[in-house]
Amino acid sequence: DAAAPRHVRPPPRAVAAARSEDGPSGAISLQGDIPWVTVPTAALDVTASEDASEMCLSLTPTCTGWEKLDETARVELSRSRRRQTVYARFRDADGETSDLASLQVLLDRSGPTGALPTVTAGDGSVTLTWTPYTDVGSGLDNHFVVGAAGQRAPFCSQADPLWEGDRDATTATLTGLAAGEFTVRLCVQDAAGNTTPSRMITVIPTAESDPPEVVSFSLDRGAATTRTRDVFLTSALEDASGVSDLCVSEVDTSAAECRPWIDYDAAVPHQLSGGSEAKTVRAWFRDPHGNISETAEDTIVFDRVPPENGTALATVAGDTISLSWSGFSDALTDVEEYVVVRGDDVAPGSCAEGDPVYRGSDTATDVEDLAALRHAFRVCAVDAAGNISGGDTVRATVVAEAVPPVIETFRLGGGAHTVCGRSIDLELSASGASDIVRMCIDEGETCGGWSPYDTTPDLRLSAGAGLKTLRAWVRDADGVESVVPAELDVDLVDCAADLVLSALSVDLGTICGPEDTTLTMSNEGNVDLTIFDVSIDDIDGGGWAAPDLEDLPWTLAPGDARDLVLRGAPGSAELRIETDAAGAEDVRVPLTATLDTPPVASARSLPDGDALGIGETLDFVLAVSDAETEPGGLSVAWTSDVDGTLQESRATRDGTSTYRWDGVGTTGGTHGLTATVTDACGQTDSVSFGICQDEGYSTDVLDLATWNFEGDALWDAGNGWVQLTEAAGNQVGSAYQTATTVGAGEIDISALIYVSGGSGADGVTVTALDADRMTGFLGGLGGGIGYSGLPGWTVEVDTYYNRGTDPTSEDHVSVHLDGAIASPSAWAVLPDMEDGQWHELRVHAAGSWFSVWIDDVLYIDEEIEGLTDFPAYVGFSAATGGRTNDHLVDSLIVTGSTCD
Repeated sequence: DAAAPRHVRPPPRAVAAARSEDGPSGAISLQGDIPWVTVPTAALDVTASEDASEMCLSLTPTCTGWEKLDETARVELSRSRRRQTVYARFRDADGETSDLASLQVLLDRSGPTGALPTVTAGDGSVTLTWTPYTDVGSGLDNHFVVGAAGQRAPFCSQADPLWEGDRDATTATLTGLAAGEFTVRLCVQDAAGNTTPSRMITVIPTAESDPPEVVSFSLDRGAATTRTRDVFLTSALEDASGVSDLCVSEVDTSAAECRPWIDYDAAVPHQLSGGSEAKTVRAWFRDPHGNISETAEDTIVFDRVPPENGTALATVAGDTISLSWSGFSDALTDVEEYVVVRGDDVAPGSCAEGDPVYRGSDTATDVEDLAALRHAFRVCAVDAAGNISGGDTVRATVVAEAVPPVIETFRLGGGAHTVCGRSIDLELSASGASDIVRMCIDEGETCGGWSPYDTTPDLRLSAGAGLKTLRAWVRDADGVESVVPAELDVDLVDCAADLVLSALSVDLGTICGPEDTTLTMSNEGNVDLTIFDVSIDDIDGGGWAAPDLEDLPWTLAPGDARDLVLRGAPGSAELRIETDAAGAEDVRVPLTATLDTPPVASARSLPDGDALGIGETLDFVLAVSDAETEPGGLSVAWTSDVDGTLQESRATRDGTSTYRWDGVGTTGGTHGLTATVTDACGQTDSVSFGICQDEGYSTDVLDLATWNFEGDALWDAGNGWVQLTEAAGNQVGSAYQTATTVGAGEIDISALIYVSGGSGADGVTVTALDADRMTGFLGGLGGGIGYSGLPGWTVEVDTYYNRGTDPTSEDHVSVHLDGAIASPSAWAVLPDMEDGQWHELRVHAAGSWFSVWIDDVLYIDEEIEGLTDFPAYVGFSAATGGRTNDHLVDSLIVTGSTCD
């Protein structure tokens, strides 16, 4: 039967979607994209539209409880029902709900059912046949069989299958079994992974009688020869029960004679008998039932005898030696190839040494591009088994051709072309096949006489000024002369001194102060030059000077130079040099320099006295310029009298410098800021301005010693929150942060509040208490919620209806001025606040505009008449009467203005 792996049938996807035309929408699906589960819990993936914030999942069409939207969810199913329905709705922050979606889920906890298979034994085999099984849950997926010989068959989940089939299989056959008792189990699995409990069935197969069939058999994978006794036997066989052992022999001709039998392997080692000759190896193979194959055999030639040597010959033509050889032979496996190696003067000791020059089946080869010396070769023969002979040797000599020497350098000393005296120094270099030993230098067309070779010879020119042509020849130690003479033109002129300056004028440009520069004076003539005097004439009070004029006069030989140090200053002057150079006894050089001017800084975009909001980021931009320096060469430093150095950087190419103020990373309060620009000379200009950085504070970082607790309020250190009242009757408590006051007209307050745990009491408040008018921190209890009569403004979250004072009987949030509990300036209905959950309360006052959020939902957002700014302490209060609740506050953050 065709085998098939388990758990391969892809399950159908189960998805339920809830859609609405205007409101939120969403979808749920079983994790793994399958419509069934094997445990009474449905693990769901949830997707929803961006406006959805809550979801309701249940086993009935009626929503029984809303929860916060999440990407995954779990729903507990009924253990007693096979098919069940999960319902889903989605809700946004405005209370709009989606359509109802339903998802069918199958609880599949049992495997397929069916009758036991019929089991039939055969020769080395067992066949199982069965009526198709059924599964009312996820459906059939696959079948497999487990079993064991001579012992109890393992359970379906405890062993690898001996056979596997697909969902439609109805028969299975196990082959290659030994005779004797064998136990099996048929295992049927559904798509959910449930497996049918299977009974064990015992059967006794008989031994099969077909011997193994030899498909292939060879020595060393069919090699014809070997030079080692150790070889490998490789084989391939076919047998229903497999091959268990084999017997190998070079002597025995039948399986009955062969000994010993060894465990079968597709490749087994064998050692051939001694003696160089053809070896025939026979083998027989046996299966587990004792059936023995026909004889398998292969022949290989065992050869350890190297070939007989022949004779090698050599002939020379230029730099090539032609080699040929003959007479090499091998009686057993024939010569297969030849190896030739080379050495200088003496042949290598074997063909495994020296320089390899040839390997192949030819009996001749040419060795080219050889050096001029005696070469020795060894020629060896290699037989088919890889044995190599000792070889025959031959020698031949390559003689070098005569090569004329070559003149490489022939010139005047120092590379000059003009001289003013008849005695000259020359430079000469040459190379050849052997050492250069003689030279000839003459003004004529032919050599007038040879002299010993010298690389720096001297010569006296013929009389009379003008252009003279010199010729040179050389001769090497073998007597070989250069073919073509080297020529050199020399111009003999009259002698004179010549002063040359590195610059005819000196302009230092813009300088920061006195600055040194160097003027080089050189003698480009052909006789000594004398410098008698050096002086500087001031033109406009520049103050130029030459600080080192000792040891005058100075003498410069031809080609020599001397540096003259000039100390420059702003202004103009003239350098005068007196020499004995013909026609230039008095040389004048203009000297100039300009003093650097300071840079200029100006405000491009700088606040002055501005107040920056909490965490605000703002770019400060300074414009800079300098008459002598490009903007990129100017450095700008930004400093604060509070935080010190803020930034040091180069100005940009457009002539600006920008510092980005980060309100998060800087100290709050008033800063005096300065931006200073500096040029390359260290001159500066600066601009100063001031700002105020606003900041806030949090109770999490305040010392509790600065809090004032009144009535029943206390700090719960174990839980880390403020307890205003416990769930007891007739309690009132307030807690105010008194470390500092904040401006009540520009304030942001956020905190977590808890109003639950009792029978339902009055509520909790946050109050900005007017520090200038207050007389205490605690107002009335009950409906007064601990703030009634206190000056300032209060936001109350009211959870108990007091007839005559409250605007509604439902939970609500309201704003009150000066503790007037019966006169809310603004109010809004809230959902149930006594739900055992923490709720986030946020209050923001900006001038007369008041905003209140609860759990990120904006309930009050309007202008309140009479709302003014005043210094305030921020605090909380709560109260109970005949009804009770725990009133708790956590995570308070109060943000005021540092810059008021």
